[in-house]
Amino acid sequence: MEKKAEILIQDRTQLKQKYLTELKRFEEAHERCKVSEEEVKVANKFVETAQLEVLAAEIAKRDASQFTIE
Repeated sequence: MEKKAEILIQDRTQLKQKYLTELKRFEEAHERCKVSEEEVKVANKFVETAQLEVLAAEIAKRDASQFTIE
């Protein structure tokens, strides 16, 4: 009976270690995901700014063309 109890305790310890390892991996992946989300937000702001600059340049070009025609 004691031998069986020792085996069960060892199994429990191994499962606990495996669980803690998996939990740590999950937490690390979650942190990387949060960092990536922030990077995407920054990249989207750069893209939005670039799009606005292109639009402003196109409007300025169109206005300049209309001015030269007049």
